[in-house]
Amino acid sequence: MPRISQAIAIAGILILLTGVLKMQSPPESVDPSDMPLVAGQGQGNGNGPKKDPCECDDGGGGSANIDAILRVLTRSSGVSPETIYFSAQDSTDTACQDLSGGTDPVACATGQWFAYHFNFDDPESGEFSTTMRSRNQQVGSSPRAIHTFVCTPSSSRYVDGGCEYNVGVRVQNPSGDYEDAFTTIRVLAQEAYYTPDSTICVSPAGDYNGCPAGAVQASDLPATGEYAGKRVLLHAGESFGRICTDYGEGNITIDRYGEGARPVVEDVRIGVAGRCEDRSPTSAQAQGYPELVQDNQGNIVQGWSYNVTVTGIRAGNISGGMAATLVTVHNVDMDWSETGQYWGTFSFTSQANYCGKNPDILDCSLLHWPYGIFLSDSVLKSHPDNLPNVNIGCMDSCQMVNGGLIGNDVTTAMEHNARFMGVWGLVVSNVWHRGNHIGGRGGKHRLALRGSGGFENLNTTKNPEDLSGTDYLRTGDISNHWAPRFNFVVDSFFNDTVLMPEHDSAAFVELSSGYLYSGMFNSRFFPDTVDNLAAQVRVGGVDVVLRGNQYHDSNPACRQDNGELHDENQIFTDAEGCTPVSSGTAPMPDVPGR
Repeated sequence: MPRISQAIAIAGILILLTGVLKMQSPPESVDPSDMPLVAGQGQGNGNGPKKDPCECDDGGGGSANIDAILRVLTRSSGVSPETIYFSAQDSTDTACQDLSGGTDPVACATGQWFAYHFNFDDPESGEFSTTMRSRNQQVGSSPRAIHTFVCTPSSSRYVDGGCEYNVGVRVQNPSGDYEDAFTTIRVLAQEAYYTPDSTICVSPAGDYNGCPAGAVQASDLPATGEYAGKRVLLHAGESFGRICTDYGEGNITIDRYGEGARPVVEDVRIGVAGRCEDRSPTSAQAQGYPELVQDNQGNIVQGWSYNVTVTGIRAGNISGGMAATLVTVHNVDMDWSETGQYWGTFSFTSQANYCGKNPDILDCSLLHWPYGIFLSDSVLKSHPDNLPNVNIGCMDSCQMVNGGLIGNDVTTAMEHNARFMGVWGLVVSNVWHRGNHIGGRGGKHRLALRGSGGFENLNTTKNPEDLSGTDYLRTGDISNHWAPRFNFVVDSFFNDTVLMPEHDSAAFVELSSGYLYSGMFNSRFFPDTVDNLAAQVRVGGVDVVLRGNQYHDSNPACRQDNGELHDENQIFTDAEGCTPVSSGTAPMPDVPGR
């Protein structure tokens, strides 16, 4: 298959653009420090600015041929905890040479030329419990990164109700030339954003010890339609039913108060149409929901189920509806591996393609694609006697834009640990997907990245990041869905050192044909103790790069996928079994500003 032309490939693409309960550390045999591109090991040639990263406002200096650009693709200010999505993918180099020998700037930016050192200016963020890497940086070939900022009055960055972070990136080419770029992020503490009368403390037992002064005290959860603009705090040690927020409600935080064990919530549903059981609105209802809107600074400022945060609780299951916008689910315990009381699952979307199947009830053009949904620093573990289909899902023509997984510990399902059916700009970072697929329908993946339909039908010119036209709106015609692009798996672990004997494996990571300008970097694979025939990666697509990963000798390293939107000559791997075998050595940038 010939290279997808730049006119089709970019088509306006680059425009506008902690600790967790029961999370386990890697076993003693795992030493993340021996993995490539560890922070602080950058080797720039000195052609860059020499300022402290917290004192710089923009790149300045650097190599004359590199233009480093850092954008926020969600919003640059928010409420703690806030997951923010960064992209340096617009960066360019006049000396760019992609791995096919051409000068495609998109290929050069997505793993074939540049490497990036993101510094989040958040030194108190600590290390991931999964990989033991620092949360304060991402170093490698991925041009996109996500970070969850937690701001409290005790934070060292806290001033006047919020925390300010000067986030930087160093963009470096294989010759060692680099340039830095910076952007300012401000995250308000919850206490500064929510007034006392918009804060509700809920305790069925009537215990309000630890409830903020002036807050409303209630014995029951708010009803659907009563969450907008509210901070709902659940009393520690108590149990709650379902939390259901309407598509039209936004600016919501669900958290805890008081001392003791996390409050237990049966189910959290972010996006319903008036009732918990109804995830699919009618066209008349949908016309009343806020459209996805971006301001002139590039910040997403409204959308369905806008700005919803869930943190600090123990949950049976959490799910989004047909569409949601800027959702952070952070530090949530969904480990039900001991009791099996609940599945312990997270779904990015629910019934996403309902409108395509029921156009007489709901017009697809009234829905925007899900945008900016994140699951971070959470644990999801299920019990063999109460298996979910998948631990993490974005199913049924998912087509989510610019979301991600970061720092999650995941195991045990009937099928995959995580499955996505069509994603654009997905970042999977520092997760440990352990396996234990014990269903009866064949081998499954730790991470499955697939399409929303037959790849031969996907639209290669649509750009859902561009909100100026109609590309950001859902369509019921799967043949007119956009092709997956810009999906990156970084710094993660796959497989467990001990697996259940019922475990039924396929590839550890599946990156299906049809994925464009995507990659996997600096991740580690453990042997499959049940099936040594399962491949560590199954990869397809066009302009896909695998770099800096650590494979083992027990399982086949790589198997080629096949199908439409696929060219094995434009898949560049560091794993034997797929061609071409070597993607070369990536640059190793140091901290931006130094």
